[in-house]
Amino acid sequence: MFSFLRKILPSPRAGRAASASVPRPRTRLGVEALDDRALPSAGLPDIAILSARLEDPTAVAFEYRKIGHTSPFRVGVYRSADPAFDPADERVGGTIVRFPGGGVRTGRVDLGAELPTDPARKYVLVVADPGGTVAERDEGNNAASFRKLALSGIAHGFTLTGQVPAWMEPMAQALEAKGYDAVIRYEWLALSQNPVPGGAVIAGQDLAARVRAAAAALAVRPGDVVDLHLIGHSRGTGVVSQALLGLDQVPGPRALQLGYTTQTLLDPHVARNEGTLAEGLTELATGTGVSRVGGFSYDPTNPTGVALATGTLTFQALAQDPPAFVPAGVDRTEVFFQRLAWYQTAPGSVELLIGLNFLSPLPGDIPNPFGWPVYSIDVGAYGVGHFEVPQWYLANVVLPPG
Repeated sequence: MFSFLRKILPSPRAGRAASASVPRPRTRLGVEALDDRALPSAGLPDIAILSARLEDPTAVAFEYRKIGHTSPFRVGVYRSADPAFDPADERVGGTIVRFPGGGVRTGRVDLGAELPTDPARKYVLVVADPGGTVAERDEGNNAASFRKLALSGIAHGFTLTGQVPAWMEPMAQALEAKGYDAVIRYEWLALSQNPVPGGAVIAGQDLAARVRAAAAALAVRPGDVVDLHLIGHSRGTGVVSQALLGLDQVPGPRALQLGYTTQTLLDPHVARNEGTLAEGLTELATGTGVSRVGGFSYDPTNPTGVALATGTLTFQALAQDPPAFVPAGVDRTEVFFQRLAWYQTAPGSVELLIGLNFLSPLPGDIPNPFGWPVYSIDVGAYGVGHFEVPQWYLANVVLPPG
């Protein structure tokens, strides 16, 4: 703040007789700076959060500065839609800073668990004195933030038409509308149609490489974290499992390593027989309409269903994909599955048309070597067959309500 002092300076020609040629004395204004102690907030302490970052998946580190404040103060961690702190932000953790001295120091908040993906709240704020109980000279420096960005990848399975499934692009667009920062549309049509051994492994390695590149492109600010959500359907569930295994082995940028990883398996039926081809063909010969070896239900009275059943057994015998599984680095695995007979699917379904429905393994039968929790929903209760599971997931999980 400044005070303005009005000073009238005497004319340098004082003492001479006044005349028209002599200028009149001029008024000049001087500016004088006041000492800080004259300000209303002068003498008050100040707490500033200088930076924030995710130190490890369950802990936030922050740097702070104190001036003239010796009492403990609270620090909160919040999820926010923007870098500004407001009452709508969601508190996810906190601590009390008790260090009495001034200067620049570091602190840490143990969250107790990883922060899950939340595309609508991609900022993580560290806020000093969130309740506003400390009178400070500057209330505008109490928060720092970092971003948790969301990256998704979608992998289709074998398609009857050989074309990209109609659900893929709407699902990608819906994820982007929810706030995902990037969505990888992973199309592996040629390889998915080819029953070569190891095809799903090759595709998984390729998807992992694309994830690393996309994460590096997203994490452009210091402290950025990239959450990953891989979604696979049918044979594509084996692809995303292999991609996650590849990311365990070659993790990619640190931003990705610190992020939360979700795996969504949509009716995880990979191209794999549970027995020999001869055993599978023998099952078909009995005409029961169910193949334990091939993992499908079919219409034994429908020539199309029988032909597809025979072709499926032969294709799976050649491909022998590794099963979809729960890798070590996954934080959340979701399984949407069904086990309907072909004739139990909803009217107008693909399964009724072709006389065949693939049967997903039960969630408890999915290999889970580390014993991580698996969250599952049996969508067969809604008459959803194998080929309609992605549409059900899109309509009921991805798309926002209303």
